[in-house]
Amino acid sequence: QGFLRLTGKAVFDGDPALAEAALNAAPMLRDIYNAQTGHTLGVFHLEEATAAFHSMLKVEESFPL
Repeated sequence: QGFLRLTGKAVFDGDPALAEAALNAAPMLRDIYNAQTGHTLGVFHLEEATAAFHSMLKVEESFPL
């Protein structure tokens, strides 16, 4: 049994249209991110990213993205 680890530089995007699209794709998030709770959804992407498949003891495979 293993897991996937993504690493990279997180770059936040302040475009409200992206956050709205994410909320439209997952409407249950509107219960968390709304004017009543005061929470705002942030959207980011990874630059210089790598995906690595790990077992408990070692990296099995690694892919630059």
